[in-house]
Amino acid sequence: MGNEFHPIEIEVGHRPTGVAVTPDGARAYVANRASGTVGVVDLARRATVASIATGGGPVGVAVHPSGDRAYATDLTAERVHTIDTATGAIVGGVDVHGFPTGIAITPDGGTAYVACPGILALRTIDLVIGKVVGEPIVLEGQPSGVALSPDGARAFVTREGDGLVTVLDTATRAPVAAIKTGAASFGVAATPDGARVFVVNTGGTGPDGPSVLVVTGGRVVSAPVRVGPPGGGLAFGVAFGPDGRETYLTHAPKEGRGG
Repeated sequence: MGNEFHPIEIEVGHRPTGVAVTPDGARAYVANRASGTVGVVDLARRATVASIATGGGPVGVAVHPSGDRAYATDLTAERVHTIDTATGAIVGGVDVHGFPTGIAITPDGGTAYVACPGILALRTIDLVIGKVVGEPIVLEGQPSGVALSPDGARAFVTREGDGLVTVLDTATRAPVAAIKTGAASFGVAATPDGARVFVVNTGGTGPDGPSVLVVTGGRVVSAPVRVGPPGGGLAFGVAFGPDGRETYLTHAPKEGRGG
């Protein structure tokens, strides 16, 4: 990996943030915060094919391992919306206090972890019963993004406020490591083989623009990989296709529109 890459751009909505790919790799779901929508991208055609109105401010998105549902956090409504991926309809939701942003789903599909910077904590949702369960997992530094290892044993939580990634043991709900990645860490995703974790620094607090860092074995192993020109916008979300060969990033130019 060099210090830059040149992506194929796909137009989505205003201020895209979270992104998630379906288990079959056919589609991506993108939370467009300023549009109040979740965009559906046909990855073969490299085109947005549907737009699901959520209202409010969708930030994070995750697809259930079954592929039949997607979940979008809504920062404004303090809610996680449930989307039927077959119809594109919102079919339910769960109220989550604390301005929810990032979301990740366990490999068995039973639990969602939601980053809630408003209460400096991670919340858990039982997706079977559709309710928030357990006490908040309190974290410092404005938790923003969350990803799980492929086996679900570890949660990686970015802390936008202090540029750290907290690594949690999901069985004990306790931190086991803190990794310094740099200012304004937001999006995070583990590769399908679990070997690496990609962390997005938004570029909102530094002169060098948005970038991606690679973490392996509890430490940063790459120089920042720029994902846009200095001062050229903000990056937020990152996701992988099921085989790990393609990386998907959301990027918003200064005017708040981009793909």
